[in-house]
Amino acid sequence: MQNIEQKYNKKNNAIFTFFLCLSVISIPMSFPLQVLFIEPYMALLPYLFLFIALLFILPIYNIYKLNFLIFSTPNILFFFILFVLFNQTIQFAFNFIELNEFISSILFLSLPILFYLPFRFYLNKHNFRLILIFLIAAGFINAVFYIFDTVSRFIFFEITSYSQLAFDYSIEQQEITNLDDANTARISTLSRSHGLMPSHTISSFWIMVSYFALMTLRNFKNFEKIVLTAIYFCILLVCMNFSSIIIFMFLAFFIYFDFFKLLFLRIAFTNLIFIFFGIFFLIALITFILINNENPLIKYFIDIVIFQINLLFDTGGFRLENMSTGTEATFSQQYFENFLAYIGALIEYPMTIIIGTGFSGTIIGYGGDTGIIETLAKFGPLMFIIFMFAYLRIIILSIKKMQLTKNEAVRNKFKFIISIMLSILIYEFHYSIWDQKYVFPLIIFAVAMFDSLNQSKKKPDIQSSV
Repeated sequence: MQNIEQKYNKKNNAIFTFFLCLSVISIPMSFPLQVLFIEPYMALLPYLFLFIALLFILPIYNIYKLNFLIFSTPNILFFFILFVLFNQTIQFAFNFIELNEFISSILFLSLPILFYLPFRFYLNKHNFRLILIFLIAAGFINAVFYIFDTVSRFIFFEITSYSQLAFDYSIEQQEITNLDDANTARISTLSRSHGLMPSHTISSFWIMVSYFALMTLRNFKNFEKIVLTAIYFCILLVCMNFSSIIIFMFLAFFIYFDFFKLLFLRIAFTNLIFIFFGIFFLIALITFILINNENPLIKYFIDIVIFQINLLFDTGGFRLENMSTGTEATFSQQYFENFLAYIGALIEYPMTIIIGTGFSGTIIGYGGDTGIIETLAKFGPLMFIIFMFAYLRIIILSIKKMQLTKNEAVRNKFKFIISIMLSILIYEFHYSIWDQKYVFPLIIFAVAMFDSLNQSKKKPDIQSSV
């Protein structure tokens, strides 16, 4: 009887792992499926697979173990769900949002919390490695199309059929009837590709996630790590999302090549090797760009670099439309304008001090270049501080534990946690992506992994440590 039960449990675990991996890879792949099938409900595909996976591992008929799972879930996650539900209910009650926005926002900010259960309680070395492989695959698929689409635009001056389909789908979902009101960058030649995802920022982020997962999967030798980092760096250069390039360089530099040790006045041989190869690579890259400066792709890259620098440092008289206010402004001016717009919203709607402006962008405009202000507005000052404290706490403790642990596999997992959460946080100073349905589940992955690595010794026999 005991052998039969063991075989049954192994079978359940195999089915659980299979559907959990499908759920993970369908997070970024759900948008291409929505586009190809012209079906918005494809966005629920990750949670369909997740529900099936949970059916095979949750102790539904054991009250003690089920209670343990529920009460071991951090209170901050339950608090977050309640806040979203309360916030959006108020928005809907005052006719700030429509019914479809109300349902959509609650679903895609609440359902990802379910990922906490498998990632906190039911990960072992085997299924965790498979999940990493699926994350790598998702980023690789996106990178391949990203490069193909970019080459098609700049070399052959053609728009891929997928880009056209994605544009048409987005227009339909936003219910835009006048194309003059739409952003046509996705279907414009000599313009940055958006990749497979709704925006080039999210597509670039998933390429970085692929790198984080690859670095977590195994311990690479110094030369291998340098080559892989250079490859991913070149991919992001082709993608030309400069926020992602800067974030990737920062994380590779400080986390994966251990330059964080400089904070403790220490330097390793790996740091010196990285500096040497980094200088050599940059010289080679600059030389290549200068030699090929008439190539349409290289020329556009140089122009956009100059544009970004001028916009950032308020030089050259460059201005960009502020998506929140509709005015022309530099990057620094947009921060000032959007902060004033938020203060104006607080004065006009005093209740937003407590409940925030919601997650649908009706009280103040969302989608601009000042993500941190938008997030502050969504939560309101008090809730923003509470959630930001919890978020930063995980990052800081993970950095400390990464420094202290001698187990290389555990160190890699802490690096993965830090990379996911820190990259999303840094994005906030430009675009806010944390609440996107293709990004938010990864925050839950990181939170659950952090809790799993710090799990209590006193627990029922229901979990396997990563």
